[in-house]
Amino acid sequence: MKKVAKIALIFISLMILGVVCIIPVKAQPQSTQYFINADGNLTPSTTLINISGNTYSLSGDINGSIEVDKSGITIEGNGYSLKGSNGMGIWLKAVNSITIKDLTVEGFFQSALYLTSSSDNNIYNDSFSSNDYCGINLIDSSNDNNIYDNNVTNNIFAGIVLSCSSPIPSEGSGCNQNKIFLNNITFNQNHGLVITNSSANKIYQNNIENNTNQGIYIASTSGNQFYLNYIVGNSPNGQSGGPLGYWVAGGGGIGLSGADIWDNGSVGNFWSDYQTKYPNATEVDSSGIGNNSYIIDDNNIDHYPLLSQTNITTPKPSSTSTVPEFLSWIILPLFAVATLLLIVFIRKRTPKK
Repeated sequence: MKKVAKIALIFISLMILGVVCIIPVKAQPQSTQYFINADGNLTPSTTLINISGNTYSLSGDINGSIEVDKSGITIEGNGYSLKGSNGMGIWLKAVNSITIKDLTVEGFFQSALYLTSSSDNNIYNDSFSSNDYCGINLIDSSNDNNIYDNNVTNNIFAGIVLSCSSPIPSEGSGCNQNKIFLNNITFNQNHGLVITNSSANKIYQNNIENNTNQGIYIASTSGNQFYLNYIVGNSPNGQSGGPLGYWVAGGGGIGLSGADIWDNGSVGNFWSDYQTKYPNATEVDSSGIGNNSYIIDDNNIDHYPLLSQTNITTPKPSSTSTVPEFLSWIILPLFAVATLLLIVFIRKRTPKK
């Protein structure tokens, strides 16, 4: 019996080692780049994207990317995923009036969603996560877009970037008059929201939380308006100008200070470090607003900082932790069997009194 138990233990251990070693290196599906051409045709054709008029609907997960060269269309994700490795997930290339909804885009080397000179688009109810550059990237006069109700998490450089294509933040053409609201911009590995050389954007009611570096970074900006945002656990929560890792075209950009608006005239934002920076601050007439302004620099001041999240409607944060499925249905049962066999083996070896 002792010999059988030992053999069983060795066998189970080898099985566990084999599963752990083999599963991570299994072959990945081939990635395909799809084009929605200016004439509306999709190349190459696929049964995973159904076309009805100007609506392109996913009917399954796709391992690949989409370049959009036609204006006035809708990409309906239907809850499916666009996954890849190289390049951008979806590239809106000088097009307007595009709607992208109910789609997950993840795992791309650059950005999940990339807008160049594209305006009047609606991006909502999507997830952009685990991309090497950023979740959403607007450059070169991508104006008047509505970006809302999205989860933008765990991207390496930043969650959302509005900028120009120049590696120098003070040069080039930025992105103006966009509305960014009701988004979760969380757990990105460097910055949450980056805005450079851009003006008159409205950023409100976003959850900007637990990004490794700046929650909000601005440079060479003016007239952007931030209010009713929940800005928590970033390092720092807000920064104007200064060095910023690497930039759109590479290199280490150093932006000039911006001059933006940090309230809507009556309410500002919730800053998690407010009471640390201003320990003697008190509430103004039961208004929920602190009597000390929150200062980023001389040109960027929240005059009506909120003392709690009570008056802010922000989206519910999404969970970023996942457990690979094989752990639950293979590894754990094998460990359980090995443990039971070990118990039997020990009991057999213990002399009876």
